[in-house]
Amino acid sequence: MATLRLFASIREIAGTNSLEVDANNVSDVITEACSQFGDEFVALVPSCRIWVNGNPAELTDSVTAQDEIALLPPVSGGSLNHDSLDAPYAGLHIAILSLHTSPLAQPGTGDSGGMNVYIREVASALAHRGATCTVYVRKWDSELVNEVELESGVHIVHIEAGEYELEKEDLYGIVDLFADRVMNDLQNRKPIDIIHANYWLSGAVGHKLKHELNIPLVTTFHTLGEIKKKSGFSEPTQRLRVESEIIGCSDVMIGLFGLDEASRELSVTYTQILVGFTPVFAISMVLGTAQRAAGDAKTPLYIGLLTNIVNIILLIGLVEGRFGMPEMGVVGAALAGGLAFTFNSVLVLGLWFGKKLAVEIGKAGSMTYERLNQLVTISYPAGLESFIFQFGMLSFFWIVALYGTDAVAAYNIGVNVLMVSFTVGNGFAIAGATLTGQHLGASSENGPDKWSISICLNALTISSLRDLNQLLASDF
Repeated sequence: MATLRLFASIREIAGTNSLEVDANNVSDVITEACSQFGDEFVALVPSCRIWVNGNPAELTDSVTAQDEIALLPPVSGGSLNHDSLDAPYAGLHIAILSLHTSPLAQPGTGDSGGMNVYIREVASALAHRGATCTVYVRKWDSELVNEVELESGVHIVHIEAGEYELEKEDLYGIVDLFADRVMNDLQNRKPIDIIHANYWLSGAVGHKLKHELNIPLVTTFHTLGEIKKKSGFSEPTQRLRVESEIIGCSDVMIGLFGLDEASRELSVTYTQILVGFTPVFAISMVLGTAQRAAGDAKTPLYIGLLTNIVNIILLIGLVEGRFGMPEMGVVGAALAGGLAFTFNSVLVLGLWFGKKLAVEIGKAGSMTYERLNQLVTISYPAGLESFIFQFGMLSFFWIVALYGTDAVAAYNIGVNVLMVSFTVGNGFAIAGATLTGQHLGASSENGPDKWSISICLNALTISSLRDLNQLLASDF
């Protein structure tokens, strides 16, 4: 279905910023919106400008399911609420640079994606707080007007720079031309207070303008070439050099953590690779737990130690390209973990089938309905408990991430130090579960209570002494 985008006062009347409509032309889209949003909406529509995919359009123009229609209301009486003005922003003039994509463009077409939506929403939010935003975009179509008033306080200026059909890879060649023409336009406007550049190409423009105008530069990278290179993608050295210069020049940088699109891409890639190794993780976990439950805690320890050695070698080799291995960055880190646990599972399975483990292979018919029901009854609440715990940790880590890279680093260091305190407790927990389970299985009357109390007291005593020692040894 086609997407109708609403801006400024007409967005406030509708109570939403978009509407999905199954229609054949612009008129049908507007008619459907009018039927849904009431008389006040209908009254404002005739005064609105209509754009389709960033270009002026008529009611009779046809649309497809991939098209985006924008309704731009007049500035007079627009959406600016003077009661909501924020003092730090009121009166500011911000030049937003977006060389390769336009806030008016439909996401998913050409080089348009999340970035143009981000710029549009940032400019709108700043305008609602009292700032004036002039967004500079390279003109990509001869029919585009020189300037569009998106809403009160937001102007889109189309700059002539290079051939309209230039590919994204060729845009660096017109950076200086774009910067010069932005400079010429700025001479005829209210002086700007801040330059906000988006992506490395606009960052190069912002870098030049900052030095010529002596104005603070804020840069949102969205993606970083160095991060993409480390993940295995090919990036031109020119981008890496320019980004380094921009980082050294910018007064503020956004997008190095948290909302950094490149980091999100890398985390998705990392997760997708590890998901493929889920079966080997499961084999390792189940057989390791079964051995401990059977009273053999040493074999899982030795296998785990060997697995970690393999993992470290693979990490260094695949991440940094050592030991004759390819340099794969984040992809290599994910593969190293998966391959190490594959080694673990193959080794454990070999020992199991070779009858070298305390846990024997079950005989035919050993998996009865009653036994399966017992497994589900025990594993379901345990799995739910683990899910709730992990969800809580993920939520907590998300909150920590809001405070930036330093906070995340400090948190990780603290957690790893804290894990030393958990180690003894985890060991006693495994021992308690094993011994209690064995006595319950043997129908021992006093065994479970005796071992549970003994293990709890030992764990409490040893953990308390170790934590006290750690506290006394720490710096205050």
